[in-house]
Amino acid sequence: MLGGAAITRGDVEAAFEILHGVAPAAMTDTMWLMLAHSACATSRPHEAKDAADKVITAHPAAPRAYIIRADAARALEDDGGASAFYKAALARAAVLADTPESLRSEIARAKTARAELEAGYSASLEAGLVARGVSDDLRSARFAQSLAILNGTATIQLQRPSAYYFPGLPQREFYEREEFDWVSTIEAATTSLIAEVETAISDHEAFTPYLVDDPDRPARERHGLTDNPAWSSLTLTADGDWTEAARTRFPATVAALDNARVVRRR
Repeated sequence: MLGGAAITRGDVEAAFEILHGVAPAAMTDTMWLMLAHSACATSRPHEAKDAADKVITAHPAAPRAYIIRADAARALEDDGGASAFYKAALARAAVLADTPESLRSEIARAKTARAELEAGYSASLEAGLVARGVSDDLRSARFAQSLAILNGTATIQLQRPSAYYFPGLPQREFYEREEFDWVSTIEAATTSLIAEVETAISDHEAFTPYLVDDPDRPARERHGLTDNPAWSSLTLTADGDWTEAARTRFPATVAALDNARVVRRR
């Protein structure tokens, strides 16, 4: 095929002229992809966009077409569209069983291009906020976090319990110490608490595997941690009260937590 031969020898201008002259009904998906490539390479973003859309419609899992579509959007100053198509290309490339060498460089370029667009968006958003009088020092912690999530530098923190889900708890990543009046009581006992922990750690016999098999339940694979002494614990509370080990080995810890009323015993 003349268009393919022109692309092989690097003459993208000739390839575009040849492929653009073919009747649409006679175009194959491969020809549309070559047309998109040659149009993009010769600074014809509108034609590249239209041809890439043809390929994406026929082959929605083809990452190369998404990259060309993103390049065309960027050339047309549609940065939002370009970022979205680069993201789609990367997602589709990530599930390929085998990535051709020729596509790997394009994927790397798409990653770089998307990072540049995201950085540009963040800078533009920041400049817009400052121009409207919303400087960094005037933003609440929650609003600042929302911007970080929007920019992709932070993630939404949701409960992900593995065993017990308690509904209605705030979906917060961190709490401030000032929100709890008992923190200073615990902090005042820090030296004693550390000493008790260090003493206990030195006694390996005091620890037992944290995960143990229940003979009345089906055996579960827990990544080799079940009945594993390398993954051990020393339990301080059980059935709503301090254990004997806690009272014997951690008297300062028990006193500090009791005084702070952090542990509510039955």
